[in-house]
Amino acid sequence: MKRLLLILSLAVAAGATSGAGVRSATPAVEHSAANPNGAVVFASNRDGDSDLYAVNVDGTGLTRLTNEPADESEPLPSPDGKHILFEGDEGPQVVEADGSGRRAIHDCSYSPEAWSSDSRHIVCSDYENGIIVVDTVDGTFTQLSDTGSVPSWSPDGTTVAYVDEYKLFVVPATGGARRRLGIRKLEEFAAPAWSPDSQRLAYVSADNENRDSLWTIRSDGSGGRRVAQKVSENTPSWSPDASRIAFMKELAHYATAVYVVGSDGSNSHEVSKSLAGEYVSDPAWSADGHVLYARSRFRSSGESDIYAVLPTGRGGRALTHPFPTGGSNFSPRWMTGLQASGVEQPPVTMTVPLKRKIAFSTAVVWTATDGTRAVPRLAVDEYPRLTIWNGATGRAQRGPVPCSGLDGPGWLALAGKRLAWTCSEHGNTYYAVGLRTGRVGDRRGKSVASASGDPNEGGDDIIGLVGHGGTIVFSNQHKDDQGPSDPWVVLTHKAKKCPAGDYYSSRAVCRPLGVGRGVTTAVDAGRVVAVTPAGAVRLLSLGGRVLHTWALGTGVVTARLRGRLLAVQHGTTVDVYDATTGALRRSRELQTDGGPTPYLLGVQGDLAVYSTGGAIHLLRLSDGRDKALLIPGAAPWLDASLEPAGLFVSWNKMHDPRPGRLAFIPLKAIEARF
Repeated sequence: MKRLLLILSLAVAAGATSGAGVRSATPAVEHSAANPNGAVVFASNRDGDSDLYAVNVDGTGLTRLTNEPADESEPLPSPDGKHILFEGDEGPQVVEADGSGRRAIHDCSYSPEAWSSDSRHIVCSDYENGIIVVDTVDGTFTQLSDTGSVPSWSPDGTTVAYVDEYKLFVVPATGGARRRLGIRKLEEFAAPAWSPDSQRLAYVSADNENRDSLWTIRSDGSGGRRVAQKVSENTPSWSPDASRIAFMKELAHYATAVYVVGSDGSNSHEVSKSLAGEYVSDPAWSADGHVLYARSRFRSSGESDIYAVLPTGRGGRALTHPFPTGGSNFSPRWMTGLQASGVEQPPVTMTVPLKRKIAFSTAVVWTATDGTRAVPRLAVDEYPRLTIWNGATGRAQRGPVPCSGLDGPGWLALAGKRLAWTCSEHGNTYYAVGLRTGRVGDRRGKSVASASGDPNEGGDDIIGLVGHGGTIVFSNQHKDDQGPSDPWVVLTHKAKKCPAGDYYSSRAVCRPLGVGRGVTTAVDAGRVVAVTPAGAVRLLSLGGRVLHTWALGTGVVTARLRGRLLAVQHGTTVDVYDATTGALRRSRELQTDGGPTPYLLGVQGDLAVYSTGGAIHLLRLSDGRDKALLIPGAAPWLDASLEPAGLFVSWNKMHDPRPGRLAFIPLKAIEARF
């Protein structure tokens, strides 16, 4: 019996970054005829950019199929399982099942049923030529209709259906006169879907009052019937046995869900699992009768996972997960004859006590800390009063309302009894950023500094806001994100006037720490760290004196300071310097977990903490021992901060109506688990 076997090599592909995690794929392919096996092909940016992946319907064998710097999305496997059509940076492209043999084709827009039955041609539309058939081997195309969009090719290869001027048409795949089916008005962005026997079409019609319905009709134009109401403008999908149709349904409060309905309109029911505010999308079928779809991880999350569920709504399971790489997974499609045999190698993990924690009704983006207290940055539009949580006592206090009527807070800092944050607004020809400060317990803050500019021409910005022990510092950046930056310290008494833009006022409570000395990244014990785009790391006094300079060249990601330790991330390496003498103490490599470049979050004593997209890692600097925190149900955003008393960690619990979490783990408890 012939089969297509995809094997993941245990060797890391050339050019991959070092560190444990998901290994890169070096697939070997063996192909022969019909094979009942298959796998789910999908797009994911878990490795930093969007690539094509495969996974078995039981969630095993995660395998990366492509590994190019360009983004790939909207995978569409061919009927014979040998090729994948996808959207690249420069338009549609085709690769072999293992990701090799990449080739570009004519630039056009394609729908979920674009492939011909011979797995060589696709039907698509472009602005100039209308509906066209493209040969994916030689790149030539022929025109079927000079107008129209969202075409779908019948499984028997004889007919193409498409939408033109909100009407449903069919045309012979070899060319000829087109014929209209039915009399209903169609939504123009949802492609009509053919039943597996090519006898019926399912389509989304535009009803009155902006409500859509799902209809089916025979290929000869007879037998039209409505099978569902209040559906979303998405392409429906027939089950392999043509007995059911999966579609997107609109629910109350702008929510959506994946529904399945019988082809005769009976037994309509929800099969997706989601809470209020979560989104689902991209329904499709596997050959063994599962419904595939993408589901967001929590309310306001921009990332999703691939799920599979039986058409009864039972047996649902996630095929992907955020740990340890993070990233979003989307556009699942079944690929015949593919068996994903990748080996996902998670990092070494450690459990930590999470008894000291607080939950929030919305997601936590990141957290500002100082000592045993933390202030979370929440993902909300109308921001409430800031919450200052003491991890040692579990008590919370209220701070000011940060940005009434404006966007923000953007940057956020906690320093003793003081808070600082940025607010912003923008239009087509302007933007403005303001720095405000307040005390714990205040209801409102005071404007301290500001910056402004034109989004098309550049200007100034306020970035690098950090605080510690009563000291607040920030940088006034000029021109763009690679422009020069001037560090400043915010005092409690009269000083030089703070930077001022054209829209918000400023006060005379700032002290400049030098011109062009870099972006502030850390402050501790009366010293400030600033980093320039050229890789100069400077240690400054609060009076502006340069205590030490490390000229490290380009590639410096960030720098963290705690006591005598200065930790500088350079690529995926952390170099630890003596902040007093400037001497290099040691270098340690950060794990990537197969995802984007890790990011150093903090240092304390013999420990460093960093993130890898979907995991928080603790690294012991003395011996290089590295462990990821095992937090069940944790999804990005993730953040962490090391303080002398312990570790603050923030995350978002998946599929929880109150997703935001902030925890404090005493340092002794962490050291005991290493």
